[in-house]
Amino acid sequence: MIWSSKLAVVQIHCLACLILSQLLLAFRQTLAAQAEIDLEEGSMPLMAEAIPLLLSSGLSPLETLIQRGRVMGIIRPAIRPPLPPQIPGYFLIWPPEPLELVRQARYSHRPEGNTAPRAKRLDEPARAVESLPPHSL
Repeated sequence: MIWSSKLAVVQIHCLACLILSQLLLAFRQTLAAQAEIDLEEGSMPLMAEAIPLLLSSGLSPLETLIQRGRVMGIIRPAIRPPLPPQIPGYFLIWPPEPLELVRQARYSHRPEGNTAPRAKRLDEPARAVESLPPHSL
């Protein structure tokens, strides 16, 4: 790729990346359908590396990955955790109607305001205060 600061070139790069990603997603979906595997079992990053190499060597990427995808490590068990079970709607209980959604603010109304330092707690350990030696001239 050619890097540039010109807006037209950057836009073309973005469009090319978008088109390539859509092609790769379509290839992954086709591979999953023909190899009868789950869509998540095909590794996108490994496919992106293997497809250009297979094309440059004159092999069909789809046929090669269907036959040897597991050996190459491109088709492997999905590592995504399973989705949580769906809760049916009849188990949900809505809150009562006069529910207060905004609470009244509670301030301490101290004369020095709310920015005063907090009081020391009794369970805090005492901090040692080092005294400075007197300044000698």
